[in-house]
Amino acid sequence: MRSLLLAVLLWGHDVGYAQSPGLDDIELPTVPAEPLELETLRVRIPGSVFDQTAAQLLRVSMPGDNRIVVDLQCPDPCISLLPPEMPDRDIVLGQFPAGAYQLEVMLTTAGRPASEARLLARRALVVAERPVTPAVVMPPNRYNFTDLWWDRNEPGWGLSIYQQADASLFAAFYTYDADHRAAFYTVQNGRWIDCATYVARLYRTTGSPATGPHNGTDLTVVDVGPVQLHFQSLADRNCGDSGAYSQARFRYTIDGRTSDRPITRFFVPRE
Repeated sequence: MRSLLLAVLLWGHDVGYAQSPGLDDIELPTVPAEPLELETLRVRIPGSVFDQTAAQLLRVSMPGDNRIVVDLQCPDPCISLLPPEMPDRDIVLGQFPAGAYQLEVMLTTAGRPASEARLLARRALVVAERPVTPAVVMPPNRYNFTDLWWDRNEPGWGLSIYQQADASLFAAFYTYDADHRAAFYTVQNGRWIDCATYVARLYRTTGSPATGPHNGTDLTVVDVGPVQLHFQSLADRNCGDSGAYSQARFRYTIDGRTSDRPITRFFVPRE
C-alpha cells in the first residue's frame, strides 16, 4: 500500500504529478457498508494512507454528475517517505437519495491553490432505496393531525403537519439556528408507538436560494436526531373524545441538543 501511495502521491514544490490507475486500488470503506437513502453516510480513510494527524477537512461537496468530493488539506509535506501507521479516520459525507455516485477524496498542500488538488482515492458508491415496510396502522382515534401547529407564546416558528392516508406523518419545522438565521427541517421515516405518540427522525435541509436559479446539487439532507410528537390532550382522554387532539408536546434533538416544547393547532378544530 505505501509503495503504491509513494508512487502516486509524492510531491514537492516544483514537481508535477499525474494521476495513476493505482488510485482505484486504495480502498475507501463506507459506514454503513451498504447505505440506504437518507441514511447518515461516512467514508473511512485507512490510517496507512497518509499522516492524518495534520490533515484538515476543508469541505464535502457535490459539484455535479453525482460526484461526492471530500477535500482534505495537509501542511507540506503531506506524504513522508516512511509515514507512521495512523488510526483510521471517519468523515461524515451526509445523507443522499437512492442512486449511483462517484466518491472522490482530494488532497492539497497548505498554501497551494485549490486548482492543484490531487486525487488521493476514488470509488463507485450505490445508495439503495429503503425497503418497503408494512403500512402504519391507523391510530384508533381516527383523527387527522394535518394542520399548522405552534406555540402562541413563541411566535416566529412553527410546525406544519400533514397526515397521509396510512396515518404516517410528514412535517416541516421552520425555525432559526444559533446565529438567528432561518433554518428548515423535516420530520420523516416515523411510526406510531401508541394511539397518541409518533416517533420519527428530524432532517436538516439546505438548498438553492429563493432569489437565484435552482441547482439540484445544492441540496443537502442531514439526519440531526430523533423526534417525538405526543398528542397530550388526546392521551389524557384515552384517545377517544371528540376535539381532544388540539395540544401536543414536540420533543426533538438537533446535533445532540434536545428541546421539549408545547404546541397547539393554529386553527382549533370544532368540538
